Order: sequence, then structure tokens, then C-alpha cells
Amino acid sequence: MQYCVDLPEEISKLAKVKAQVTDVKCVIMENIEKGLDCSEKIELLVDKIREPLLTSTRFQRVRNENDKKDVVSEHED
Repeated sequence: MQYCVDLPEEISKLAKVKAQVTDVKCVIMENIEKGLDCSEKIELLVDKIREPLLTSTRFQRVRNENDKKDVVSEHED
């Protein structure tokens, strides 16, 4: 207690540093939240892209199988 009475400017400096630390913590938390939001949005985009790609890949596979069947049937004739 005596320290606080004798050196009030040190207490003021400490209060400023604590306030700065609190501000930095708030900025860090906001950045983490924004990062998580972006991650969720990216995940949604990937899901939206993945389905058409899978469908396209399945279509190509079926088409290739049909082409192979056509080639085999041509040689059988």
C-alpha cells in the first residue's frame, strides 16, 4: 500500500499497460473469430464445389465404361 502512495506514477504506468494488454487480447479474439468464420465459409465453398466434381467424375466413369463396352461389342461383331 505504501508503494502505491509513494509512487502513483508507477501505478498509472501499470494501469496503462494493463489497458493495452486488454486491448490486444480483444483484437486477438476478434481475429480468431474472423479466422473461424472464414474457415466455415471456405468449408461451405468446398462442399459446394465437391458435389459437382464428384457427379462429373461419376459421369465420366460411366461414360468411359460405356465406351469400353461399345469397343468390345464392335470387335465381337
